[in-house]
Amino acid sequence: MAFHIGQEVVYTSVGGKKENATVLKRKIDFKSGQINTQNIKGIGFDYLISLVRNGKTTEVFCLEKELS
Repeated sequence: MAFHIGQEVVYTSVGGKKENATVLKRKIDFKSGQINTQNIKGIGFDYLISLVRNGKTTEVFCLEKELS
């Protein structure tokens, strides 16, 4: 399932904790077919999401399978 920028999702961390998140960026822009290479940090990822943890906003790179 492809998620859209700005979409509210549920992120499941490696430890199994589920958190509400918002999609900030996608690796591949399906409209233009462009791969967003400026966000590649050496590991595979599909999305950049924003989480609120302990009152602070955190940005996390994640895979599509970690979102629902």
